[in-house]
Amino acid sequence: MHDDFEHQYKQRSLALLTAMLGSELATEWWNRPNKAFDMMTPADQWLIDYKSVYQYLMKSSEGEW
Repeated sequence: MHDDFEHQYKQRSLALLTAMLGSELATEWWNRPNKAFDMMTPADQWLIDYKSVYQYLMKSSEGEW
């Protein structure tokens, strides 16, 4: 069950990023250090707590940069 939720969150995250940044920058975003995750990459943060990455993207999509 956990894997299903994680997969859904990942698909939604990818869609949000593509809408906000375009596909090329969205791909790069995952592997760049991010202040929101204490300078870890979003990909590394995803492994620790994927919901935090998704929540960050949701806030960003609403204008909280």
